[in-house]
Amino acid sequence: MALIHNETFDIIAGTNIEDGEGAENEYFEVDDLIAMPIALLNKKGYRTIACCSGHPFDDIAEVICNDDIKMDVRKCLPCIIKESPKNGGYQFVQRFDDNSFYILFDNNYFENCNITGNFYFDDFNCIRHEYNTKNYTFDKIYEIVDNMKSLYQWVEKLPDLSQL
Repeated sequence: MALIHNETFDIIAGTNIEDGEGAENEYFEVDDLIAMPIALLNKKGYRTIACCSGHPFDDIAEVICNDDIKMDVRKCLPCIIKESPKNGGYQFVQRFDDNSFYILFDNNYFENCNITGNFYFDDFNCIRHEYNTKNYTFDKIYEIVDNMKSLYQWVEKLPDLSQL
């Protein structure tokens, strides 16, 4: 996992700073392969809430969110197997095959926007893509990397909302 700074959106590989020492409030965690598109989207003013690059193996994941985005997270994430209050927010635990990527936004920035490749917008302010490779091979890893590169190239061409 990579860490992205909440204000500068600079990316770091990680930290060994323990929780409670302040660092967890300065950064948010994302999958390594989607870190560059997510950082650039946020730098340009397209605020993201949650994301996943997809993974070559099945995953059991936990998402913590507050009341404001609880419904959006519930709609966006498939296969929720547990939902419970945690740390003043909500915990969602899910098991899924990670055969797709998604980026959930805090707003509908792309109402009349075209997107590149096989990516699509859903009804929940979310960009998605389903991977073609269904098995656990290096081909799937290459497909994930290629899609993240295409996504980054698309983000580079978006207007900078922070300058408007």
